[in-house]
Amino acid sequence: MKIRYYRKRENLTEQQLADLLHTDRQYISDIELGKINICSDYLDNLLAKLNVTKEEFHFTVIEINLLIANYKEPTTQMLNIKSTF
Repeated sequence: MKIRYYRKRENLTEQQLADLLHTDRQYISDIELGKINICSDYLDNLLAKLNVTKEEFHFTVIEINLLIANYKEPTTQMLNIKSTF
C-alpha cells in the first residue's frame, strides 16, 4: 500500500500515526508492508488522518498498477540513447 508514502508526506512516524489511530506501531507497520488487510471503515479513518481523499488514494493505486502492467524491459537501443541535456 502507499500508506507509507502518505505518512511520510505528512512527516509522521509510524508511532505518531498509531497514536492518532489509537493503535500500536506494529499494526501500522503491518498495514504498510501489506501483511494485513484492513476494512473499508478503517481505511477511511486512516486516510483522513493522512489528509488523503479516497479518490486520490485509489487513483494512485490504479496509476501504479498501470505503470507495472505497461512496464517494458529497456532494450539495448534504449540504453544507448545519449541525453542531449
